[in-house]
Amino acid sequence: MDIRDLKEEFLKRYGDYENDVNNFFYYLKVEYDISIDNPNIEIFMQGIETERIKDSLNYLVESGRYKKAETAKKYAVAIGQFFEFVRDNSVLKNKDLFDELARNGRRENSYIARMMRYIENCEKLRPK
Repeated sequence: MDIRDLKEEFLKRYGDYENDVNNFFYYLKVEYDISIDNPNIEIFMQGIETERIKDSLNYLVESGRYKKAETAKKYAVAIGQFFEFVRDNSVLKNKDLFDELARNGRRENSYIARMMRYIENCEKLRPK
């Protein structure tokens, strides 16, 4: 399955995350000029790191798309689950990100801990 197919299949299972996943791909298009239809998207996705996902959330906050911490938390979970789905349903390799996703959320260097730390420290996000 290519990234477009993975995205479609993921959203069939997790329709509540459609806005978040679409916002992530919008960010990639705006910041890196790479769309889901780009033949190099799989190569690009193999280099995605937690830091870049955090940058995408920061972009969404700075642009005013996300104003509440709860919305940002949902985004962090949605994108994490999307990449777990990619890991489990494709041959795409991204050892560093997949390892961070697999770590216990209480570990400081896990994907979710790093994302939640950003959200908790972001002054532009309202608590609720």
